[in-house]
Amino acid sequence: MYGLEPPFVGVLASAPAAFERIKDPPLNERTGRRQWSGDAAKWVVGWATATPVTVQAKVESIRGLTVDETVAVQGLANCCNTRKWPCGTGKPRQPF
Repeated sequence: MYGLEPPFVGVLASAPAAFERIKDPPLNERTGRRQWSGDAAKWVVGWATATPVTVQAKVESIRGLTVDETVAVQGLANCCNTRKWPCGTGKPRQPF
């Protein structure tokens, strides 16, 4: 396996102070360990990740999928019909 490197090394190599960043891996909330992954490296250097982590990144990924207005409207309608509304009814509140 000589000559192969983990996927995060190439990502971090493009960032300033790459060697300093490699020494301090982020906490993986799923495992509870500090470790690097491809997505973690992308997140640290500000690149888009395969799995969005922050609310803003999730919004941006949805925005990219809803370029077509018809798809955006249908997606919003489907989201509004979920059972995760604060009042627990599964329906949006009626306008005043």
